Amino acid sequence: MATDDDEWRTRIDRKKNIHDLLTTMLTAKDPPYDEMVVANARAAATKLEQMLFEKSADEDTYKRKIATKLESMASQIVKQRAKKAMEEQGLKMAEAPAAKTP
Repeated sequence: MATDDDEWRTRIDRKKNIHDLLTTMLTAKDPPYDEMVVANARAAATKLEQMLFEKSADEDTYKRKIATKLESMASQIVKQRAKKAMEEQGLKMAEAPAAKTP
């Protein structure tokens, strides 16, 4: 039985939040995305949103948790991509002088 405090649960656009989590997760990989990658990301996003929804006492907490998770995931992805790019650049830089040596 829902109380007045739980009315927010019916107003939340959970599908949008799942979509936002899904698209953020997918940015961790380069496109194109095969069906299995999308299905796995969708399942993970749905499970994550469900957990955040259930653990939130009110609308503001839920929105804050979603925003914090999206920001955290995006930050991790940026760091991972930067590290990968630096490693790739480092390999290219290390290979170039060796190629010029007789």
